[in-house]
Amino acid sequence: MEKYAANPNYKYILSGGGVFLLSFAAACGKVRNMLNMTSLEGAFERLSKELEKPDDDPLNLEEYQRTLASIKTSRGKAVRRLVYDTFLRFFNMTTPTLDWADTARQISI
Repeated sequence: MEKYAANPNYKYILSGGGVFLLSFAAACGKVRNMLNMTSLEGAFERLSKELEKPDDDPLNLEEYQRTLASIKTSRGKAVRRLVYDTFLRFFNMTTPTLDWADTARQISI
């Protein structure tokens, strides 16, 4: 919330509930179930390091919004999958950052 204090659209994206939070939680659950709690803690550490960067948009939410705008069909399902897969790819170190556009290309949204 501190990192996005000036932008109300992003400030509550994780704490406000909704599709983003549920999909993020599902990705966390997948890491925990497939690997273990230590792996999930490592994933949280990677995410914390991203948030500590001086960048104005460490979660790349501007790209997330642009990617959302490109989704035209099965919107709810596509958004859930986009958030879930993007975090899962980041947690599994497939991508070095939260790369929303690349995930969208990979899952053919």
